[in-house]
Amino acid sequence: MWIPNVEHFKVLTDELILQHSEKLKVLYHSVACDVEVKEGRVAAVIIANKDGLTRVEAKQVIDCTGDGDIAHWAGCPTISSKPLMPLTMHFRIGNVIPTPETKPAAKKVLIEAHKEGRLVNFYGPGLIFAFAKDECYVHATRVPADATNAADFTRAEIQGRKDAWTIFNE
Repeated sequence: MWIPNVEHFKVLTDELILQHSEKLKVLYHSVACDVEVKEGRVAAVIIANKDGLTRVEAKQVIDCTGDGDIAHWAGCPTISSKPLMPLTMHFRIGNVIPTPETKPAAKKVLIEAHKEGRLVNFYGPGLIFAFAKDECYVHATRVPADATNAADFTRAEIQGRKDAWTIFNE
């Protein structure tokens, strides 16, 4: 019997990538950090990883940064919705045996912690057991922030981690 496991999923994904290695070049732990625009199109993306800065030429670039970083750096028009969508901090807790009372009990405790000011940014909670039978995936905090601003993004991550720790301890 197969038990869902995120680490097993990673291995399966690696195997699929390797099956198509003649068409794909994958570089984990790399981040886009600049672009080169020539004749109105992105001609190259500069990435940073353990090799340093590397220039990657492409016939076509699809911006999957989540915040439109490549499009923005290339001078493309971008629109930022107002208000900005808050950032979420997800986390998983192992060795949890789910019961019918798990979700309602967690919700009651977290709502009380929020009302009493111990949990600043709370919603939900979203509790699912998707990765393993005894692993609770928690989606219960949203922090207002601008993820395109490094300082604000950092502040939000610190707050989200604090809220996640509070949720775990409640």
